[in-house]
Amino acid sequence: MVDKLTTVRRANLGRRVGRIDSETMVSMEQSLAVFLGLAR
Repeated sequence: MVDKLTTVRRANLGRRVGRIDSETMVSMEQSLAVFLGLAR
């Protein structure tokens, strides 16, 4: 399900696929904060 968060050990991660710019990262962080109920 998309609405469930989980953690993943670094050892279980594969190689990086790409990068995102700073503006997109800020937008993702804000969206995550709203989803978790940490922001309005």
